[in-house]
Amino acid sequence: MRTKSDEGDDLRYAGFGLVIGLGVGAVIAVLLEAPFYYAGVGAMIGLIAGVTADSYTNSGE
Repeated sequence: MRTKSDEGDDLRYAGFGLVIGLGVGAVIAVLLEAPFYYAGVGAMIGLIAGVTADSYTNSGE
């Protein structure tokens, strides 16, 4: 159950960006036969993009 203190704490895009970034990084690593840490780099970029989107989304509320 959400309370009034929970409002504005949604991080829906952060999790989505993390999963998508990890997937894209893993696919790139496999296709380019590159080191698998590219998946971690993709996940970090996705996480940063998701948190940025969340901060802009929550700041307008």
